[in-house]
Amino acid sequence: NGSKIWSRLFRSGMSTSDDFATSVLVAGLGEDSVLYPPGVYVSGASSGNFEGRVNAGGYDSFLLRVDPETGDKSGVPLLIGNSGSEQSVGLARFGSLVLLERTTSDVRLTKILAGSDFVQLSPSALIGSGSTLGSAIASTPLGGVDPGALYVVGATKELTYGANQGGDDAFVVRLNSAFNKNWSKTFGGASTDIATSVAVDFSGNVYIVGYTNGEFQG
Repeated sequence: NGSKIWSRLFRSGMSTSDDFATSVLVAGLGEDSVLYPPGVYVSGASSGNFEGRVNAGGYDSFLLRVDPETGDKSGVPLLIGNSGSEQSVGLARFGSLVLLERTTSDVRLTKILAGSDFVQLSPSALIGSGSTLGSAIASTPLGGVDPGALYVVGATKELTYGANQGGDDAFVVRLNSAFNKNWSKTFGGASTDIATSVAVDFSGNVYIVGYTNGEFQG
């Protein structure tokens, strides 16, 4: 009936720090319970010691799991960062969990093992330079067609994704399980065009939304 069941705040506990959540997914229920402990997974960024984890400098990406029934924190949150800025802007399940992160110099994907605690599985895979803005990430739903595909969207001036129409163009790139590019496309006109969200249905169709400052694709 739309009534609130619960709400929770998670923070660094420092009045001068910023903590913001950017992505959420529910995992570990039904068929994928063998891959992920059940929970609501939330990612974002913090400029402080988020939930007791030590900040490495600037903004760090965080990942935490909460109980879907109570909203209570489950396990120890993960904080990923270095002396610069690193912000998680997307989260997807892809065998492991995958974070889409922006830094001051690039866009990257980071694999996370979601056991009783979080473990970063491998070095991050770079998918763009500082002129690329990664916005969102999605994978094919469990049991859907083409389960080995991962899609990232955002905005870019880089020609590696396709022809530039002027300003920032919206882009989508399809990656395989090794994070190698299968294909990429750009969309837009002479003004700024940014893709902000992506979703994949059980048939493998990809849906992208975003915004533009001018005419878009005619």
